[in-house]
Amino acid sequence: MVLLHGLEHGRTPDRVTNDIDTAVDVRTDPQAVARLVAVLADLGYETAGTSPDGHAYRFKKRSPKRTTVVDFTVVNDDSHSADDPTTDLVVDVLVPEGLGPRTDITTIGRATAFPVSGVTQALRRSELVPVDVRGTAVWIPRPNLLGAIVAKATACSVDARDTGRHHTDLVFLCGLVDDPFELAGDVDSKDRRRLGRAARVLPPDHRAWRADPEALTALEILIAPPLSS
Repeated sequence: MVLLHGLEHGRTPDRVTNDIDTAVDVRTDPQAVARLVAVLADLGYETAGTSPDGHAYRFKKRSPKRTTVVDFTVVNDDSHSADDPTTDLVVDVLVPEGLGPRTDITTIGRATAFPVSGVTQALRRSELVPVDVRGTAVWIPRPNLLGAIVAKATACSVDARDTGRHHTDLVFLCGLVDDPFELAGDVDSKDRRRLGRAARVLPPDHRAWRADPEALTALEILIAPPLSS
């Protein structure tokens, strides 16, 4: 998501990654989680295990460390030995929070995908973008820029595992906004609350903003309450 938005704006993120978050629209397709897990299995991915709260949402497979992504090559850095020529490619299977008890989000056995705040708005704001894969255009659903910013803002305030990654991504995405005043017209009250919580996690003096001070200005404009008519 972050990479695609960056490439569309002629920029590439400083952070390279070997993981993908997949937001599954089970409201549109009730069997979507099962279909995705089947595809991952066909591609050689295996579950990384079940968490104490019954979620099995992370899938991994080993891959050569040099991995071509879109149109440039990155070298993945992980916790394995420098002599190990492979790395873990990771796919996290996420679903909207607040689903009914009868919604099928099982992945492995009785374990389930991971419900995440902000996924619903990201799915609602999805658009298809063409990605060139070995000369063939593949259309990939991806949240628009506002959907991506709100999703990352939500992650900044609720995900305590990868805080640095989310901070970097949010700053990068906010720095891609060409006209924050125009984009602010699409921000609703729930978006504003989520963006506001991220702003409290990343105050103006946070070091993450040093990479792009204009990104902070964009976020502040998106958070500002709309002018009354």
